[in-house]
Amino acid sequence: KWVPIKPGGDAAFALGMIRWMLENEKVNKSYLAIANVAAQAAAGEPNYTNASWLNKIKDGVPGKHLRASELGLLTKQTVQKDGKDVDVYVNANGVEFPGDTPVALVGGVPTPINVLNPEAAPVLGDMFINQKVGDFDVKDGMQILLESAQEHTIAEWAEIAGVSENDILELVAEFTSHGRKAAVDIHRGPSQHTNGFYANNAWY
Repeated sequence: KWVPIKPGGDAAFALGMIRWMLENEKVNKSYLAIANVAAQAAAGEPNYTNASWLNKIKDGVPGKHLRASELGLLTKQTVQKDGKDVDVYVNANGVEFPGDTPVALVGGVPTPINVLNPEAAPVLGDMFINQKVGDFDVKDGMQILLESAQEHTIAEWAEIAGVSENDILELVAEFTSHGRKAAVDIHRGPSQHTNGFYANNAWY
């Protein structure tokens, strides 16, 4: 189905689809929860996501990822390696982490994520988080995406995109009916515009 989206309206069309997908639970939650390489390997997936990593919220605006040291989950220590002083981060059990790692909630418990070590503990993060953790107001990436998509109704997103609401509803129902066989291929339409970078991110 060819849909003549108004130039610059590609992200609005995507966000209308995203809103419907999230509200109707047409996303692969088990995959999106995979927060590090160890969990990726355990699940037999080709990659991990940062969908469940916690972001600090200040004045209602998402900021940087929450770091494990900010909750006292890791402490920085200086050790000797190859005759040089090196800063490392360790947890309460003395397990070394490669840095001040991001954090996810796992069953509601703040958990540091050793992102790239395949021998580390697998982390499957909770999603749609909007709460206080320690001294920080936090949301995970999926909650931030949901709230962004809910800034407008699907009808309003359609109006911004210059299409009908039914165009979005028809295409998102078709798109989500094929599981992982569905794909988005982005080229010049969404890209070649002043908001092209963000339009492409919405489609990804």
